[in-house]
Amino acid sequence: MTEKPMSIIVGPDGTRYQGEDLDFEIKAEGWSIYSLSDGTTLRVRVVAQKISRALAPDGTMFHKEDGEPLYNVRFQTVVSAAIPENMLAKGAK
Repeated sequence: MTEKPMSIIVGPDGTRYQGEDLDFEIKAEGWSIYSLSDGTTLRVRVVAQKISRALAPDGTMFHKEDGEPLYNVRFQTVVSAAIPENMLAKGAK
């Protein structure tokens, strides 16, 4: 039997916890779209790469003071910009 991969998770108070990496399935990844005052439209998407849940020292699930488990998400931010032509540098292609 193969052990699940582990990560280090830093809690809200700076404490470091052993974290269990979780398998996950992407259900939806939408874009957030922003219209900037300079006429640019930015599209931003956060893409999860790895999700981990913190473990208490005894190996059970760690819970924050509010009772919720502590999760950590390693992610990549994807940005796409539609820039007005008058803002492009002269000679840019």
